[in-house]
Amino acid sequence: MHNKNINTKLIDGFVSARSFVAYAENNTHAALVEYLLENTKCNIRHVILKRNVVFQSKSLVKVHPLPEIRSTSPAHTWNTIQTFYYDRFKDYDLIYFQDQSWESQAISGATIQAGRKRCLIQDGFLSFDEKRSFGFKKWFWAFSRHIDFVHPKKPKPHLHFWKNRLLYNQHFFGITRPDQIWVFGESMKDRLIRQFGISAQKIYVTGPILLPRNFPIKPAKKITIQSVEKLKILFLDQCFLQYGRISDRNWKRNYLPLIHHLTNYDLTIKIHPAQTKEALKDIKHYAGDKARILNTKRLEDQTLPKIDIAVTVSSTSFVYCLSKGIPVIFYDVQALDKMPVISHPLIKEVGTKADLDTALSIYLANGKFNFKKGISIEYLINPG
Repeated sequence: MHNKNINTKLIDGFVSARSFVAYAENNTHAALVEYLLENTKCNIRHVILKRNVVFQSKSLVKVHPLPEIRSTSPAHTWNTIQTFYYDRFKDYDLIYFQDQSWESQAISGATIQAGRKRCLIQDGFLSFDEKRSFGFKKWFWAFSRHIDFVHPKKPKPHLHFWKNRLLYNQHFFGITRPDQIWVFGESMKDRLIRQFGISAQKIYVTGPILLPRNFPIKPAKKITIQSVEKLKILFLDQCFLQYGRISDRNWKRNYLPLIHHLTNYDLTIKIHPAQTKEALKDIKHYAGDKARILNTKRLEDQTLPKIDIAVTVSSTSFVYCLSKGIPVIFYDVQALDKMPVISHPLIKEVGTKADLDTALSIYLANGKFNFKKGISIEYLINPG
């Protein structure tokens, strides 16, 4: 479901009289490129796809697979990608959707060397400005922003990786300091200004391109079942292990046991598109034979069974669920990503299995969650 309310005139103003190459690391990025091609004046001439990414646009755009690199050396990966990119695309500005991987940072660096502009578009990574996400470290942002520099040609990726873990706890969306950034809401804009010293004039609040902005305050349907165990739960999976956003201990003690606990209900699991084979094996083991496992297509492209409530840690797909009047429970598994308290009658935050069961019982009885004071959802996701 594309966001038909997005300000396409604003976007067209950004991209007029420019030619772009777009880099898509996953299927969500590919869908973003397709939307820009089909609904805006964005002149994307080339698309670079990481392995196994599906691109379905009917536009006459040239598609290039990113070289498959078998070496485990980050420096070799960086140099190979930069050579591939610079030889082919040095005459184009860049559109990319995250800058936390070596591949995306290498492409960003090659664009800088070519003297071209870069536009970073928020793909779904939310702004988690909670104590656990940064802790005392955010009080040092005025200093750390001067030592996190990524050299466009000689990056020392291993050193950079550990430095960013030390400085930012793996939360460094925007670290390449693009020439333009399009973000979901004021929350991410505020953080980019404070964390990296990026000028407010470079950051545009466009809202989520692929997600709706409809946030109803009532559920789409009344639950008529009498037994809480028959609630139809949708669990929105996330790939925390792959990006170092949860410890192996908390993955095994909290994340996987949460999935197993949810099998006490009528459970469907939506697997994250970037989930690893090893993690997927763990998920299927803990889900057992009781749960339905959906494929890795975007939630909006799935044929979903009937769903009463969604449960997730912090998946952006909660916006899609909410727009359909499906209430959402955020469960804290002690990952780096922890959702803030949001004031909305269809949203609830819990941290234990007992609290989860209580919240489900309350919703079944009342059709809404108890009111709590927090931030507005529009602060996270809403065009200004």
